[in-house]
Amino acid sequence: MIKHAVKKRAKWLGDSLAVMLCVVFLGSTTAQIFAGQSPDEAIEEIAELAEAEWLDGNPGQALHILGPGLETHPNAVRLQKLRADILATASRRHQEAVDAYDVILDAYPESLKVRWAKWSVLLRAGQPDQAIAEFQRIAQLDVNNPIVALRLAQELRKVDRLEESLKWYEKAVSMIPDMVGWRLALARAKLDVLDGRGARDEVEHVLRIVEPGSPEEAAAHGLREVIYGATKERGRRFEPILSPGGTASERKAWSAIRADAWRLFDAGRYAEVEPIYRKLLALKPNDYAATHELGMTLLGLGRCD
Repeated sequence: MIKHAVKKRAKWLGDSLAVMLCVVFLGSTTAQIFAGQSPDEAIEEIAELAEAEWLDGNPGQALHILGPGLETHPNAVRLQKLRADILATASRRHQEAVDAYDVILDAYPESLKVRWAKWSVLLRAGQPDQAIAEFQRIAQLDVNNPIVALRLAQELRKVDRLEESLKWYEKAVSMIPDMVGWRLALARAKLDVLDGRGARDEVEHVLRIVEPGSPEEAAAHGLREVIYGATKERGRRFEPILSPGGTASERKAWSAIRADAWRLFDAGRYAEVEPIYRKLLALKPNDYAATHELGMTLLGLGRCD
């Protein structure tokens, strides 16, 4: 047993010595790289050596290689960024990576490459609020990029920041007005904050520019039905409250006839649908879609009362 313990300890010492020698060797190698070279050449060679180790699946070894180089060139962005990227891929070292990116951003706050990398780490680390804050900084720097505006709108929507999301959808669409999918997303965003008129205008615009029979036309018609109340969807900010004194039976009656009203209106059966809209508005005076449709119905009947 004693002999076994001695052998085990000897093996442990041997392994430890090998690791120490490896570190010393790496430090020696790095020092040799520095010798007789310009700083830029030395930094690039160290970076290439560290990248090779990283890509071979040895992030710890890569960080050891970068250590002496960063001590000699603490302001070398190439090495700082590489170290942060390696930390970003290492398990449970997300905060170290964020801190490393922040060091670079303190000196170069307008570096989009670094900000994108930091955003990616925050997203993977499960920090949505911080990730969105970083994305907003990116959008402020890359102001003419419609993809950034669209993606920020989508990220804000995911966390139910619908009013902020709408502004970025509007910005994206303003830069590429004829992108049909984006405009439909804008219509949906407007519906979700209960801007029914704005949502309707966006959908009608899409229906004017898409090809008949296209998938885009079908999607626009589907959203149009939602906006006009033909389905149970009312937008994410909708609160199902009728008139202040509304009863459960009145709410049930409103739900039952809303879809029927839309179908009659869409078919142009104005004389039949007029009394239904008046009943809907008696149950829910602030039904913006019913108010608009009643107005269109009266126009269709040649009346303006």
